[in-house]
Amino acid sequence: MAGVFNVTDGDPATTTEFLQRTAALAGLPSPPLVAFADAAGQISPGMLAFLRESRRVDNRRMREVLGVEPRYAPARRRIAASLAEMQETTG
Repeated sequence: MAGVFNVTDGDPATTTEFLQRTAALAGLPSPPLVAFADAAGQISPGMLAFLRESRRVDNRRMREVLGVEPRYAPARRRIAASLAEMQETTG
């Protein structure tokens, strides 16, 4: 099996959608929305770089050629499992 394989969860959600879902499932208020033009003064340089380079990636080849399926799909299951694990380890 030669070539490049994109390894992703397959969820097409944006970072904003992911963070809003996570906040909702954790019972927290949604993070404030910041226009990209205003982000430089409000978001860390690392997060800003991540957002600038963030792309949607197709994982079809990973699934079809390697036969790999994400364990926690859709995203709400993955987020809920992560939050449950955090609860178990912290208290």
